[in-house]
Amino acid sequence: MRMSNVRKILLAVMTAAVLTVGGAHVCDNGLRHVEAAGRPVSINSCQIAGTDVVCQLSTGSVPANDDGKFYVYADEVFQDGTTGSVVATVDAGTSVTVSFPLNYNTAESNLSRKFLIAVKQNGQMVQVSDEHYITNPEAIAAYTAGRMDNGIKGILPDLTKSSREEVQEKRKNRAARYQKNAPPQGCAAFPVIARNDGRLPLQDVLYCGFCGRKMVRGTRYSYWTLRATGERRSRKIPLYRCPAARGGISHGRTAQFRADLLEHIIFDCAAGRIDALLREEDIAGLYRKELLFRQKKLETERRRFQKELSGLTLDINVLREHIPDAVAGNYPLPVEELSDALRRCTEQKSLLERKIRDTEGALKELEDNHNRLFHTNPAVQNGAGTKGAVLPTWPQLFLQASPEAKRIIINRLAERIEVTGTRIVIRFRG
Repeated sequence: MRMSNVRKILLAVMTAAVLTVGGAHVCDNGLRHVEAAGRPVSINSCQIAGTDVVCQLSTGSVPANDDGKFYVYADEVFQDGTTGSVVATVDAGTSVTVSFPLNYNTAESNLSRKFLIAVKQNGQMVQVSDEHYITNPEAIAAYTAGRMDNGIKGILPDLTKSSREEVQEKRKNRAARYQKNAPPQGCAAFPVIARNDGRLPLQDVLYCGFCGRKMVRGTRYSYWTLRATGERRSRKIPLYRCPAARGGISHGRTAQFRADLLEHIIFDCAAGRIDALLREEDIAGLYRKELLFRQKKLETERRRFQKELSGLTLDINVLREHIPDAVAGNYPLPVEELSDALRRCTEQKSLLERKIRDTEGALKELEDNHNRLFHTNPAVQNGAGTKGAVLPTWPQLFLQASPEAKRIIINRLAERIEVTGTRIVIRFRG
C-alpha cells in the first residue's frame, strides 16, 4: 500500500475518522525485517497420502525465477520464511502437484511442520506463497473411532429430532443455572455477565502459531462475594483462543491468551512500524489541512441549511397570512389543512435551526482547536512553520485510537500475526 494511503488513514484516525494502512516485520522482543507479503502462489491442499505428503499448487502467473523451479520449504512452527529445509522441488507451472516423504516417527518428521513455496530470484530464495499445514493428520492414526452420539463427552445431538418435552427440559435447566447465581435475600441485585460479543481488534489477522488456525474470541468469567457486605460482583476477561486446542493438536502450555496483554505487545510493534513509515511526514501541516477541509465542509452545510430555512420562513409567513381568509371561507383550502401545513413547516423550521446550531458549534470547536494548536504556539508565530505545533506523534495517534479504529488499521497494516506461548510473528503488508 502506498505511503500516501498510510498517511491519509492515520490522519483520519487523528481527526476522529477511521480507515486503512501498509509493510513487513517480526516482533519478538523488538522489530526486525521479514519478507514482504503479496504472494502469487497458492497452496490449495496439503494432505497425507500413504507415506507421502501431497500438495496441490496453483497460480495465475508463474513468478519470475532463475531456474524454472518451485522449492517446497518445511518450517517448524516457530520459524518464518525460507529458514527451514527444502523437502521437494518441482517444475514451476500454473497448476502443479508435488509430493515428498512424510517421515513419520523420525527426526525429520513433517507431520507438524508448515510448508511454503519459494523461487530463486537473482540467486536468493524468495517466498511466493503463504504457509500451509497438513489438514488430515488423522490419516496415520493407529486407531479411529466413529461418531459418538451418546454419553456425555463428545455428544453431537441432532437438535431437529428433539421433542417438545426435551426442549422444555433444557430451558428449565438453563433457568436453574441462571438462578444459581441469584443474590442472597436482602442483597441488591448484581449484573449477570452476558456473552462477550463483538470483535476484538486482532480477531481478523491473529493465527495460532502451533496449528495455523485463526484465533477466535473467548471469555474468562469470574464471580465472587465480598464477605463484609455480601455484595456479589462479577468480571469478564476477553481472550484470544485457538479453536483446535481440544482436537488433540499439541499447543504447548497454552492455547489462549489474554486480549489486553497480547494487544499491548502487538500495538507497540505496530506503532513502531507506523513511526518508521511516517517519521518524516509533517503531521502538523496535514492536520491543519484536514481542519480547513472540515471547516469548509461545515460552512457549506451551514449555508445550505440557512438557505432552506429562509425559504421555509417565507412559506410559514404566507400560510399565516391566509389563515384569516381560510377561517372566513375565502381561501381554496380548509382551515384544518392549512393548520396542518403550518404545523409541519414549523417543525421543519425547528429542525433546521437545530442543525444550524449544531453546525455552528462544530465550527467553533474546529476554530478553537486550530487556535490552540497553531495560533498560540510560539514556533508557528515566529515563522518556524507548522512542525513546531504541539501535536501527538504518529505512534501516539495509533495507540490513542478507539478499538474499532485499531482493528481497521491492523487489518490493513498486517497480513498475518502468529502467536505461541513465547513468540509473536507479525507479517506486515508490503
